[in-house]
Amino acid sequence: MAFVGLWGVPYLTQVYGIPRVRASNLMALAAMGLLVASPLVGWTSDRWLGRRRPPLIAATALYVGVWAVLTLPGQPVPIEWVGPLCFLLGVGSGAVVVVFSCVREVNDPRYVGVTLGFHNLPVFLGFALMQWLTGVILDARWEGALAAGTRIYSLGAYRGAFALCLAVSAASLITACLVTETRCRNIWRTP
Repeated sequence: MAFVGLWGVPYLTQVYGIPRVRASNLMALAAMGLLVASPLVGWTSDRWLGRRRPPLIAATALYVGVWAVLTLPGQPVPIEWVGPLCFLLGVGSGAVVVVFSCVREVNDPRYVGVTLGFHNLPVFLGFALMQWLTGVILDARWEGALAAGTRIYSLGAYRGAFALCLAVSAASLITACLVTETRCRNIWRTP
């Protein structure tokens, strides 16, 4: 969300010098990836594999890989790569549907609404914190350039913000590996 919803368009317009409309269209590819991947990841988990953890790990690993490509090179990736990378960010995000199933399947079915509601709190708090933290990193690396009253950030500043996204994604991959495998059924046991 920090990239697609807030910093992606400024990144593309400032680093690549492309028009806002084109940058927005490239960001929309992430939403398209999410729209395609969510039902596909859910179907793969429910119908094909009958397992939760493998698709969650695979999608999260893809997400980490895309952030590594955006963050680690010294130069920006070629503009031709940006669209496919945005789409793949969306695809990697599609694993979120499996998380909701996992949360539901490891908790008491009588309290599934409370459980899922409680799960949403850190998700949305994380969205808000990531947007703020990436802004803090960008501002800390701002070199003072302005254009029509808008701060212009360098590639290095964006790479610093993207490094945070990479680190959080890597932590997500570690936690995905620790998710309890439910084999697509509720495994709650009354203590």
